[in-house]
Amino acid sequence: MSESGQLKESHSEKNKELLILRDIHENHQRDSSTQLRDLEAQLKSSEQRVSDLNESLKIAEEENKSMSTKISDTSGELERVQITLQELTVESSRLKEQLAEKEAELLHLTEKESKSQLQIKELGATDKEKQSSSTTESLTAEIDGLRARLESMSAQKEELEKLMESKGDEASMQIKEILQMQDKINKASADTVALTEQINSLQHELESLQVKKSETESELDREKQEKSDLSNQITDVKKALVEQEAAYNTLGDEHRQIKELLKEREEALNKLKEDHKEAQRLLEETGNEVTSRDSAIAGHEETMESLLNELEMKGEEIETLMEKISNLEVKLRLSNQKLRVTEQVLAEKEEAFRREEVKHLEEQAVLEKSLTEKERKEEEIKKLGEKLIEDEKEKERMKETLVGLGEEKREAIRQLCVWIDHHRGRCEYLEEVLSKTVVGRGQRQSQRA
Repeated sequence: MSESGQLKESHSEKNKELLILRDIHENHQRDSSTQLRDLEAQLKSSEQRVSDLNESLKIAEEENKSMSTKISDTSGELERVQITLQELTVESSRLKEQLAEKEAELLHLTEKESKSQLQIKELGATDKEKQSSSTTESLTAEIDGLRARLESMSAQKEELEKLMESKGDEASMQIKEILQMQDKINKASADTVALTEQINSLQHELESLQVKKSETESELDREKQEKSDLSNQITDVKKALVEQEAAYNTLGDEHRQIKELLKEREEALNKLKEDHKEAQRLLEETGNEVTSRDSAIAGHEETMESLLNELEMKGEEIETLMEKISNLEVKLRLSNQKLRVTEQVLAEKEEAFRREEVKHLEEQAVLEKSLTEKERKEEEIKKLGEKLIEDEKEKERMKETLVGLGEEKREAIRQLCVWIDHHRGRCEYLEEVLSKTVVGRGQRQSQRA
């Protein structure tokens, strides 16, 4: 009975441990399910963010291509303007040379005129002197006009040079700004490449998380199967314990009945012994009653023989019961052995659950670290987006500046064209006047001859 009590106590303790393990497993399963749902939500959110970032990258790349094309066109326009300025500088130098030649011719003509006036004074021809004086006055007026035009051209040239210098400085500033913008674009491209690498890294992390999710689901399925198997084993052990307890109780009842029967038989034997002693005493006291006593003794002996036979039968029954008790003890030992095996299995399962719990805690720590890294990446992506917005605003301002510069350049080119046409007309007129003057003087010299 003490073994039955210990067995019941051990059985109740095992039930409590199983209930505790079952609660721990269910809590762990609920936590794992919650983590899986959170992980799925995070995966969807990360995939959406990756998609949005890819769209932003495509838009930024298209804007970079457009801005690069505009910068290339602007650079080409600047080169054409510089070539035009160089051509205008060459044309201005050529005009300067022509003016110098014309001034030299005027000086030569003035010298000739002075010589002619001296010759006229020497000859004393009044009409020729008047004609020469009028010619000299005309030439002087022309020379004054040429000088005035030359001064005007010099002033216009200085203004044009100042304008060209100013436009050159503005062009240099614009080129510097374009180079700075190009550096910003290159930096933005590098940031775009870095962002692409971050997106690829996030994609790999998402794939890793999906793999971990699949492994966790498989592990949960295995745990469910192990839990079901363990529950079946516990049910079988409970059934065996109930059967053994019932058999043990039955055996205890039979053992008590046998003890009571043996006690009754012993009391009957003791009573018979006392009766036998009393009979012997009576035989000794009363010899006359020997015959009757002998018959009584013979009856008592028959009764004793029957009782002895009955005792032998009960002894055989007791041996049978003892054999049953031995068998039950063997069964109890086997049951205890099964219980120890079950305890060992439960301990192994408990250790496996603990390892699994530690593993899940480590995975949870890794997931928390991954989430922290994702938040940091999201912050960097946000900063990069703000930087791209600032670059876009800077591009818009540069575009407006380039448009204004283009209009100023077109106005400067138009003024240069007007100025060149004006001076080309003046030079043609001067050449015509000089040619007429040379022809007139040649005719006068031929007439003199």
